[in-house]
Amino acid sequence: MKGAWSYYAIIDDITQQIVNGKLSPEDQLPTLKRMCASYDVARATLQTSLAVLRDRGLIVGRQGQGIYVAGKEAWRLDRCGH
Repeated sequence: MKGAWSYYAIIDDITQQIVNGKLSPEDQLPTLKRMCASYDVARATLQTSLAVLRDRGLIVGRQGQGIYVAGKEAWRLDRCGH
C-alpha cells in the first residue's frame, strides 16, 4: 500500500537510527529506490523526508555518490525535538 509511511514517520525513523547509533556518521544510506521500497512510499514522499533531514544537518548528499549521515557537529537536533 502506497503511503504506508508518512514523510514525518520516515523522518522520525531515520533520525532515531542516527541518534541511537544504528547509523553512524559517514554511513551511506540505501539508494532512493531501495528506501522507497522499504518504506513503501513514492519517491516524492521520501525526498520530502530527506530534505527535512538535510535541513536538520543529519544527512548530506554527495553528488554522484549518494546520501550519507553527517558528522555529529552538523546535527541540529533542536530542530527535531530531541
